[in-house]
Amino acid sequence: MRRKIIIRAILLICAMVAAPLNDVLGTQVIINSWDGVEWSILQQMSENGETPNLISLGQIHHMTDNQDCFPELFGRTCPCMVTATKPQHATMLTGVLSDEHLVRANGENCSPPIPVGLTIYERILERHPNTKTAHIVTKPHMIGAGSQVFLNIQSVVDVFISGNYTQKKVTDYVIQLLNLWLNDDFIIFLHFRNPDSVGHRFGVNSQEYHDQIIEDDIQLGRLLVAIGGRDVVLYVLSDHGFGCPEIYNHKCSPNTFIVSNDPDIGDMYMVDFAGYVLANFP
Repeated sequence: MRRKIIIRAILLICAMVAAPLNDVLGTQVIINSWDGVEWSILQQMSENGETPNLISLGQIHHMTDNQDCFPELFGRTCPCMVTATKPQHATMLTGVLSDEHLVRANGENCSPPIPVGLTIYERILERHPNTKTAHIVTKPHMIGAGSQVFLNIQSVVDVFISGNYTQKKVTDYVIQLLNLWLNDDFIIFLHFRNPDSVGHRFGVNSQEYHDQIIEDDIQLGRLLVAIGGRDVVLYVLSDHGFGCPEIYNHKCSPNTFIVSNDPDIGDMYMVDFAGYVLANFP
């Protein structure tokens, strides 16, 4: 079933015919997750002018991961939410903590499927059933088809793309969706696996980590050009920071960022984010 869903999504993308970017109707939202961006590194890079597209979108605000513990529910089996891809994306895309979404860590025994009905996709579709939905990720083993975390949305969203893709490739998909869904309401989640993946290999202070943040910003710039003058609400954020307790990991790295053209956005905890997204679909 998963394979069929992914193939169907890819065929849909391949069949797209570009439409002119003119008048737009409806509510259109894109969430762009840059995996594993450390707050202090991004802040310094932005001050140095190395993320011009991010800065053009809006002010950089501080995002703090939720690390709540529920020992009464989970006992000794990873009772606390950690600063890692699965639990923080689960919170990002539901607006609830692990006592409800059940995802506490990246390990399979601590990351069951998010219960039906909790994700922002499902909640938006309940209110607005004609909204187009896309979940496009570059860590299939974490938040894609190779993981059970988002298992229950694979038959719900219109496009589910999951693979070890570059930032450019998945940005290409989203640009095509912008043309295809010109006059539709939509919510698109777009995930970049870096700088996290290179951070685990080279460390948070490496040139490779630095360069992947620049690449994320370059692809964001392509998105902004494709959006043009359209009234698209764009959120750019990360799931967790990087570099604690040592430079190759993020076991204790709750400090990251969020930037948006949504004027209501400010410093926040991860659990607060989904509420801002849902407010676009009253």
